[in-house]
Amino acid sequence: MKLCVQAIEKQAIKNKLGLVFDNFTNNVKNKLKDFGLSGLGKIITGAVRGVSGFIGGTAELPFKIANKVGEKLAKSAYNSQKKRKSKIVDNFLDSTPEGIRLVAAYNSGHIDEEEFNKQVEINVKNIYKDKKVLITGNTGFKGSWLSVWLLSLGAKVVGISKDIPTHPSMFEKLDLQSKIKHYTEDIRNLDAIKEIIDNEEPEFLFHLAAQPIVSTSYSDPIETISSNVMGTANVLEALKVLNKKCTAIIITSDKAYDNVEQIWGYKENDQMGGKDIYSGSKGAAELIIKSYYHSFFKNKDSNVKLSIARAGNVIGGGDWANDRIIADVYRSWSKSIPIEMRSPNATRPWQHVLEPLSGYLLLGKYLQNNMYDGESYNFGPSTDKNITVKQLVTDLANSWGNDSHEKIIIHEDKKFPECNLLKLCCDKALFELNWKPVLDYKNTVRFVSNWYESYYLKELDMYAKTVQQISEYVNGQE
Repeated sequence: MKLCVQAIEKQAIKNKLGLVFDNFTNNVKNKLKDFGLSGLGKIITGAVRGVSGFIGGTAELPFKIANKVGEKLAKSAYNSQKKRKSKIVDNFLDSTPEGIRLVAAYNSGHIDEEEFNKQVEINVKNIYKDKKVLITGNTGFKGSWLSVWLLSLGAKVVGISKDIPTHPSMFEKLDLQSKIKHYTEDIRNLDAIKEIIDNEEPEFLFHLAAQPIVSTSYSDPIETISSNVMGTANVLEALKVLNKKCTAIIITSDKAYDNVEQIWGYKENDQMGGKDIYSGSKGAAELIIKSYYHSFFKNKDSNVKLSIARAGNVIGGGDWANDRIIADVYRSWSKSIPIEMRSPNATRPWQHVLEPLSGYLLLGKYLQNNMYDGESYNFGPSTDKNITVKQLVTDLANSWGNDSHEKIIIHEDKKFPECNLLKLCCDKALFELNWKPVLDYKNTVRFVSNWYESYYLKELDMYAKTVQQISEYVNGQE
C-alpha cells in the first residue's frame, strides 16, 4: 500500500512537472511568436521537453520562474535578432523616401504598429538579390534603366528584345550586353518566347516590350497592334504553362485610359480605350491581361502572381527615341541645331524614369509576399509636374547653357493629333503600397540635364553615372 501511495505521489509530481514544463515552453513559444521568431520557439520547445523527460520527477520548477525565464529568453533572442537588423532598418527608416514616409504615416496614426512592421519588412528586404529576373524590352530606355537598377540589387538579369531600337542607345552605351544574358527575339514569336521563359525559369518577370511611339502607330498601326496586344498575350501564354513560381509585373501605359482630357486624374478602375492606335492597343492589352488573369492565374494554386502597372510620360538620361521631346532636345543641341517644338502649350505629366521603376520594383516585393495579386496600379507624377512642353524645354536650356534659347523653334503644325491633358490618380499606390513620387520638378530637370551633360559634354563613364543617379534617388539626397 505504501509503495502504491508513493507511486501515485511520484506520478502526481511528474504530472505537475509536465504541466510546468508545458507552461514554460508555451510561454517561450508565445513570446518568441510575438517577436516573429516562431522557428526558434520550436527548437527551444524540443530542447525543454527533452530536459523534462530526463529530469522526470526529481525536481519541480515553479510556474512563476518558468514564466520569467521564458520571457527573458524570448527577449534575449529578440534583442540579438534586433541588433543584427537594426543598422539596415535604421538606415532605411532614416534615409530612404519609403522609410521617411513610413515613419510619418506611423507617427500620424495613419497605420498601426503591425502594419508599420510589415511595411518595413517588405521594403527593407532585398528580394531581388541572387534572383533571376527576366525583362522583355530590355534594350529600350526604361528596360535599360531597370536592368541597371536590378544589377545594382544583385539580381541575375535576363533580357528579351527583338533589336536595339535606337542609335545611339543606352543599352549599347552602358555595355549592358556584357552584364546580362540577352536574347534577340520578337515577343510576337510565341514558340520562341515560351521556350526562353521555360528554359530560364525566371523568379520575376517585367514585361516592358512594346511599340512605344505614338507617331509610329499612325504610320504602322499593324506593327503597333501586333506588338502591344499579341506580344503581351504571348508573354502571358508562356507564363501560363510555366512550372515554376514567378512574380510578373505587366507594364502598359497611362494612355490605356479613354482620355477625355478631364482635369482630375484617372483611377485604376476608369474606362480603357483611346482615340489613336497606340492608346487603343494599350487599352486592348489591358483587357487581354485581365482575361488571362481571371482565366488562368486567379486560382490560388497558380504558379504566377501578376499585377499591372501604368506610368505617365517618363523622361531621363539615355532616351534617344524618335518624336520624344527630351531625345529631340539633346540630339539637336549636341549638334548645335535648333530644336523644333510641337504643341508648346500642351501639358504633360513629366516624371523621371526612376519614379515608375521604383513602383514596379516595390509592387514586385508585395506580390512576392502574396499581396495584391491581380491588381493594377498607377505610378504617375505629382501635380506640380504637369508642365507645358515650352516650360520644360526652357528649363533644360537654362541648364545646358550656350545659345540654347536661340535654338528653339515653335511649330504649331502638328504631324498627328495629340492630347493636351492627361493625368493619373495615384492614391491607390500611396494607400496600399506606400508609394509616391519623390523627385520634384526641379530635381527631375536636374537629373535629366546632368545625365546628358555628362554624356555629351564630359564624356564620363555612363554606367557609373547611371548607378550614381539610382543611388542618389534611393537615398533621397538633394
